[in-house]
Amino acid sequence: MNHSFSSLKRPVSGVAVLIACFILLSTAVSAQMGFVRVMGKARQNGAPLSNVTISISAPGAPAQTVASKDNGTYDFNLVLQKNYTITFTKYGVVTKVVEFNTTVPGDMTDIIFENEFSLDFIEDIAGVSQDNSMNKPVAKLSYNPTYEDFVHDANYSRQIKEEQTLAKRASEELKRQQDRARLDSLNKIWNDSLVNAKDREAKLTALRAEQEKARKDSLARAQQQAQLAAAAAAREKAQQDSIARAQAEALRMQEIAAFREKSRLDSLAKVEREKQRQDSLTTARAAAAAKAKAEEEARLQEKNRQDSLAAVAKAETERKRLEAEEKIRLELLVKQRQDSTTRAEAALKIRQKEIADSTQRATAALALQQAEARKQQELMEKATEKARQDSMALAAQQLKERQKFVADSTQKAAADLEARKSLEKAQLAALEKARVDSVKRAEVALAEEKTRMAAAAKVAEKARQDSVQSAIAAEKTRNAELALQREQSRKDSVARAERERSEAIALKTRNDSIAKAESELKAQQEAEAKVKAEQERKELLAQEKARQDSIYLAQQALAEQVEADRKAKAYAEIEAKKQLLSKTSEAGGEIKTAPKVSAAPVAKIVDSDYKEGVTEEKLAESNRNIQRIVVKKDGTTVVYQKVVYNYGGVFFFKDDISITQSTFDQEIKQAKASLNK
Repeated sequence: MNHSFSSLKRPVSGVAVLIACFILLSTAVSAQMGFVRVMGKARQNGAPLSNVTISISAPGAPAQTVASKDNGTYDFNLVLQKNYTITFTKYGVVTKVVEFNTTVPGDMTDIIFENEFSLDFIEDIAGVSQDNSMNKPVAKLSYNPTYEDFVHDANYSRQIKEEQTLAKRASEELKRQQDRARLDSLNKIWNDSLVNAKDREAKLTALRAEQEKARKDSLARAQQQAQLAAAAAAREKAQQDSIARAQAEALRMQEIAAFREKSRLDSLAKVEREKQRQDSLTTARAAAAAKAKAEEEARLQEKNRQDSLAAVAKAETERKRLEAEEKIRLELLVKQRQDSTTRAEAALKIRQKEIADSTQRATAALALQQAEARKQQELMEKATEKARQDSMALAAQQLKERQKFVADSTQKAAADLEARKSLEKAQLAALEKARVDSVKRAEVALAEEKTRMAAAAKVAEKARQDSVQSAIAAEKTRNAELALQREQSRKDSVARAERERSEAIALKTRNDSIAKAESELKAQQEAEAKVKAEQERKELLAQEKARQDSIYLAQQALAEQVEADRKAKAYAEIEAKKQLLSKTSEAGGEIKTAPKVSAAPVAKIVDSDYKEGVTEEKLAESNRNIQRIVVKKDGTTVVYQKVVYNYGGVFFFKDDISITQSTFDQEIKQAKASLNK
């Protein structure tokens, strides 16, 4: 969380020499009531934040309410000699509070001051606004007699910044945990869908096995029925042959009888043969009808089986098609994520180059401003004391306009930088939206697949039930017919039926063994496929986590670089202002000169003064404190220095080369770890 504060003071400008010729025409400036004009900009993630409600209140002063403009800027006035509380609020971001004490010495109540500070707002995520540190004022401003202007309490701002940074990191970690939980939920939905698909496939496999078993049983029953019919026909033929032989023997015995009985016996034999022929024809017709009926039932059962197999094959084809589509969608999603990562890295490099160019331009502009200030100082030394006294007010006004021009130029450059940040944020938001849309499409596809599979399962279940019902009806009919046949031939076919039952049991046992082996093979294949799918899922998750970690580290490094550049720029501006104030004081004698500070590191050390290992020492100077860490290993010495100035500036060096705090901490940690091995 960053807060940038800068005060625009109105010292005597070098343009006074340009108006020296108008000394006789100058008039006294009438007395006026002074106030503080506050200006600044509200930002979020580097982009302007509009419609921020600014509530201004102080005891004994009327309350004010203003709002930031579309470009994030705000502008309002504060009455002197008051203690204001300024509250910045907007829905969705964390509220900020600034305390501004406008009390000044009595002889300065007619001066119009200007003070500029900008605020960076963060999104209110994971309840970060409820943290105690977020409810404290982010800055406290008051009048400083040394600078004769309003400045903020740097120590307090630094302390609040550290507390709020910790709270922000905690909220970001909580949000990451929530995002991780959401991703785990999506993964669970995906895994559940895979498990359900495999369960449905197992059910379809079991259904096919059951249908195949029913077909085999039906064929076995048809064969058994045909065998029983053949056995009945054979028994009927044997019975007829036995009767024929008995009749022939009777006829032969009757020939010995009287001739009178022969005619009667012949007539009786003829009648008996005709009756037997009719009975044989009736039995043959019944057997033929039973055989035709059995063949028709077998044909219907085969047709039902073929229809069931066709429905199952259609459902299997649909399942394979859905799996192929889902695989294509996953590959497309992975490619989109890789493209997003590539674009983000390219945008990050462009952003770093733009920051470097902006810093170079700001440095050049500062050098030009310093040259202009020196030139104006030389011109001002040539003006007379009387011209300075008579034209003080007018010169101050001219300087105010000049500094406003400089401030506007700086603000324009900052606006350009913020516009680039806004564009980068929009690109990242578009990438995130594309990723969310891809996930949503995947979820919709999973739901559609689930619906289609449920419909296919219902169709297959209905076909199975119809097949079972048909088989039950056919079985009942066949059982009734077989009961009649068994009743007629029970005594003659007990032994044969027993043998057939044993053969049927053996056949069923063999078929069950085959089905069990097939089931075990299928289960093993499914287990292997599940392990492979789980490994692929873990690899995808690991790749996604590595990509997210890489983006996070890149963003963190960029943020640290931007913060370091901002500190360097702010320090350069403070140095320029202090030099200008120092020269002005030498000319007029009214403005005190602030002590001069330098961001340069201390002098180099003598290697022979330090032993192998890590040596830490602290140095205290009048305007800064230095923490020095000397790492000496195998005769090679590296010096790390952390320089903390009294005004709040912090700088890090490695052998007189400026580095970031993260690089400083990481290299110190690595050096200690390598020496402790």
